[in-house]
Amino acid sequence: MPKSKVNPHCKEEFNEEKWLISIINTGSKSGGHAAFVVEGIETDPSKPLFPSAFIGQYDIAANAEEKQDSSINTKGYITKIKVYENEECTRDYEKLNYPAKSYIVSREQAKRMIIAIKQDRDRTEAAMRNLNRAAHSAEIERDAHGDIIQPFRFQYLGKNHPLVKFFGDSAAGNNCAGWCLEKLTDATYGAGIEDSTLPKPKVVSGQCAIL
Repeated sequence: MPKSKVNPHCKEEFNEEKWLISIINTGSKSGGHAAFVVEGIETDPSKPLFPSAFIGQYDIAANAEEKQDSSINTKGYITKIKVYENEECTRDYEKLNYPAKSYIVSREQAKRMIIAIKQDRDRTEAAMRNLNRAAHSAEIERDAHGDIIQPFRFQYLGKNHPLVKFFGDSAAGNNCAGWCLEKLTDATYGAGIEDSTLPKPKVVSGQCAIL
């Protein structure tokens, strides 16, 4: 069974049934940007003797220009949910050696998480189109319930930061680290992974850094 290219310190191995999710911090130890990477093995039913490796990186980009709550917190919205899979995932993780924590989940759990992420990506793309259409008085896209498709909200400190909990608005959105943790929590539900083992955002760096 192959070992992780993302987290060389991970002792867990992945295969067709067990996939590996790694949360990484792409910046320094005191700051940076959180993302996560999924590694697994896929088998084409038409070629069962030739399994292939799967790798995908997922993270967000946001527009946060409105200062509120404190001098270091800004609010805005998620402008893009980035999905890079297989040949699109070109980073040399072994060379970059990002700080990482990794967790084994079932292939089904990983796939469900990826499907949900892609649905959120599609909604975000529609929301960005709506912002452009609104500026030009064009017809607005709506969801299946007839509601205007709005972007996901974002705040730099994240919804669980102490300043936000006591003085701000936790409903005003999350940040990259909080977004990754929400997706990881969904994926690891029922996998026997204790919440206490999950990585924690770094409060002193505004929670964009993790681990």
